[in-house]
Amino acid sequence: MTRLLWMVPVVLLLAVAGCTEEERAAAPAPSTGAAPAASAPPSAAPETPAVTKSAMPVVTPPAAVDGEVGRRVYTAGADQGKGTTVLSSLPRKGQEYEARAACSATAAGRSLTVVVRSSETGSSGRVFLEGDVPCDGAETAIGWTAGAGVGPVAVGLEGVQPGIESAYAVLVPVAD
Repeated sequence: MTRLLWMVPVVLLLAVAGCTEEERAAAPAPSTGAAPAASAPPSAAPETPAVTKSAMPVVTPPAAVDGEVGRRVYTAGADQGKGTTVLSSLPRKGQEYEARAACSATAAGRSLTVVVRSSETGSSGRVFLEGDVPCDGAETAIGWTAGAGVGPVAVGLEGVQPGIESAYAVLVPVAD
């Protein structure tokens, strides 16, 4: 019987130790008396990265082609809104042309107007072609057929405003 009495405390000790271990795993850690560290409140929305100048879209004018009449190129900051105009040749009577233009902007909803007008000395700047170009980076083509008596023309971009980063317009013959 003494043997049995000796085993009862050992069995009870093992049973209690097993329960204590399970309870200890499920119980929260004991407090050390220090206040818990403050954590940042969860953000309502994920952070949006800021747009950097290097991430801004840029449009690149196409290479010059035979029969190109002129082009206008604009890059923000580089020319402070002046742009570069190149007159290559005179339009030919009856020839179909396209004004191909594109622009890019850092702000949504921007657009430019491409204009082809007479640049003949003493002319009133008669407009032969005019069309809107959205600043979404895609090229827009606007057709025009040169009529009789058309002299030198200038290709222009109008409506340049802050947020427009780059633009071009070229007047090229339509391939047959």
